[in-house]
Formats: sequence, C-alpha cells, structure tokens
Amino acid sequence: MLVLSPVNPKPSSKSTPKQRAFLAYLGIQGAEHMTSQQASEFVDRVRDDLENYEGDDREERWARFRAWHMDRILLYPEIYASELRDYLKNELAEGLHSYVRSRITGCSARLTKSKIREVVKVLTNEDSVWWQNPNHGAIFFERLREVYPECCDGRSPVVEPGQLHTTPKQISLAYPTKSFHRPKSRKKNGSDSFVGMVVVVIVLWILYKVFMG
Repeated sequence: MLVLSPVNPKPSSKSTPKQRAFLAYLGIQGAEHMTSQQASEFVDRVRDDLENYEGDDREERWARFRAWHMDRILLYPEIYASELRDYLKNELAEGLHSYVRSRITGCSARLTKSKIREVVKVLTNEDSVWWQNPNHGAIFFERLREVYPECCDGRSPVVEPGQLHTTPKQISLAYPTKSFHRPKSRKKNGSDSFVGMVVVVIVLWILYKVFMG
C-alpha cells in the first residue's frame, strides 16, 4: 500500500511572519503550516465573517480588528520595524505637534516636523519604548524645552469656554458614529398665513353676532 506523505510548501510559499503574527493576534492557530496564499485567504474570510457578524460583541470584535494598526508595532516591533519607524516619523510627530501647540503658542521659533523628529530620535536612542508611556506627550515637551528652548518660550493658549486642550493619542482609531440632527422647523408659507387670517375673521364675526345680535 502506497502512503503519500503530505507535500510541504516550498520555503518561498510559506506564510510570511507578518501573516502569522496577524493570524495569531486574531486567535487563529496553525498559521505556521499555511502557505502565503492560504493565510491571505484566511484573513479575507475572517474579515468577511466579521462584516456579516451580528452578535452583541460585534463592536468589541471590530475594535480588536482595528487595533491591529497600533498593536502590531507594540507586540512585534522586530517584524514591523519599518511600520514602527514610519509611526515615529509621521503619525507620532503629528500628534506631538498638536500636543505642544495645545500647551504653548507664540514662540519665537517655529516648531517644524524636522525638529520634532530630532527630539523623537534623541528620546528613542535613550529609551526605545518611551512613546508607549501614557505621558509621552509631557516627556517630549520637557525634552523639547532642552533641545529647542526657542520653540517653548511662548505663552499658554487662550482657551475659549467649552473648548478643551488636545493631547496626542497612542492609538488613533476611527469608529463610525451616528450623527444626530435636530429636526428642522417647518417654515410658514403664504397659505398658512391666509388660513390664520380667515380663522381670525370667523372668530370676530361670531363674537359680533353673540354680543350685537
């Protein structure tokens, strides 16, 4: 009796480290035995199933699916090294710029992205995970004072009533929200005014008949 051994996929066709990391993140086991094509199809199937899922925990499942954008560089910094560099260079830099401007304005020198990236580089060389600290905005601001004091010699911004300071977020996820609008009031047209006048005339006529009749 001839027994056929399972054909192992060629090394080049095996699932990639990024595919295996993502599937493991979703709680799917056995990705290391999949080909790259199988892993890709599995991810598509998971996304399709999630779009059609109507359970009570639908939002929680979607939240985890979306959180992968940030969690991947937290959990797998070696695999997603390029994505981490891009985050520190762009997304984090933009958030830090907003944070600084929420604390101080009117400085003698302009805070540019190149300056922000330089301070981020200094901090990262000292501690590669400093940006994971919940207070990373304040950490950056204090170092900015040391490296570029001319970008921090302004004044605190004037906050209008009801306006809040903004702070950079570690994880920026966009969740769809419903928009609620107040119902528009119906404008009065000419026919409504005419009807109102007729009613007034009828009421006056009845009162005349009652008191003068």
